[in-house]
Amino acid sequence: MVITYPQQFTNWKNYTDMKEVRNVHAFSNGVWAATGGGAFLYSGSSSSFTTLNKAEGLQGILLTTVTADKLGKVWFGSSNGKIDIFNPDDNSIKVILDIFNSNHINKSINGLILSGDTIIVSSDFGVSLIDTDNLLFFDTFFKFGDFPTNTKVNNTVKINLIYICTDEGVAIQKQNAVNLSAPESWNVYNEDDGLPSNKTLKAGKFLSDIIVSTDNGFAKLSDTIWVPCLPQFNGKIILDFVITGDSLLILAENKVYLYNSNQLGELYTSPNETNSLSYNKTFGITIAGSKGVVHLDASLTESLLVPNGPAANQFPSTSVSEDGIFWSASGIAGLGVGFYKYDKTTWTNYNRSNTTVLLTN
Repeated sequence: MVITYPQQFTNWKNYTDMKEVRNVHAFSNGVWAATGGGAFLYSGSSSSFTTLNKAEGLQGILLTTVTADKLGKVWFGSSNGKIDIFNPDDNSIKVILDIFNSNHINKSINGLILSGDTIIVSSDFGVSLIDTDNLLFFDTFFKFGDFPTNTKVNNTVKINLIYICTDEGVAIQKQNAVNLSAPESWNVYNEDDGLPSNKTLKAGKFLSDIIVSTDNGFAKLSDTIWVPCLPQFNGKIILDFVITGDSLLILAENKVYLYNSNQLGELYTSPNETNSLSYNKTFGITIAGSKGVVHLDASLTESLLVPNGPAANQFPSTSVSEDGIFWSASGIAGLGVGFYKYDKTTWTNYNRSNTTVLLTN
């Protein structure tokens, strides 16, 4: 089921906190961010932000993942299963509701990856394939080998064969398998087959090896078993990695590393929680985190990208002053993040760190 929301011609505007960034997609002139308050685009050429939320027709607000298709349309997945597709040519948004309307209890979209004319969707209950031209589902897989039906899928990639990372281990499409809905079309692997953890997060082909990241380090496929690799990361949660030529960018906990020619170097340490990683050779490295998007350019100069907005998506007590200034608290009994005001142009946030008269936030 697809619903189209044309460009919105209204005077309404939503303002949300977009600091909590879950996923990023870097391109030559900037970065798209999927956040807990909608989506935003940062344009490097104009140093400006464009935000998308309910007023623009975006249906998913707690966004989890973002990618772009071959025509430049931007796809967003959300925690409730909605998939929004933004067309920057006319600012229209189409929403796919099939997963949202399904009878599954857990519906979060955990990954969106482009493969040719297909968007591969990793969800809390399986893998779906969507045609980017007509937005129709042409297959969904719920069962892989002897893994439980509706196993949570964290990431899926096609490297000739389809590689699926789940909470139960890795599922790999069998050579020449045609009916991928059949459980027997998949070879499955877990800790008994050498994986450092059953919770596998992402697969990729690095040089000549198929590698997998987990919440306990890396492994690579050797014939029919998995063997340890990159031992420097043993015991670490590998949040994300990006393969670029003969180099590997790795996000482990709050650090970004570069692995090249058997040498590992630390590029950046974040003081805040980090979630995912993206790279474009022109724009540089982007890191999704709890305080916005960290951008590292070619010289590794750091900048924090986040649109102006309220410090939280909580408005328990509001008022408007005689001069038209909007004021709001963020919480009570020390559970908030201060208070904020909006002067019809800019949000200003006040908390204990910048307002000494506040006893609590």
